[in-house]
Amino acid sequence: MDPEDQTLTVHRWTSEGYLLILTAERGERVRAEPFGEVELEMDALFGDEAP
Repeated sequence: MDPEDQTLTVHRWTSEGYLLILTAERGERVRAEPFGEVELEMDALFGDEAP
């Protein structure tokens, strides 16, 4: 999480190095590794109440 840019970036380690998996920003709902069963609401992660 980058609170300044209000983004979430997910990487996965591979034998070649880190692989970018996901970049999300406010207004999006995502299922991010390794927590794919949980939907994350980006606005809520940055302090806004869920509608």
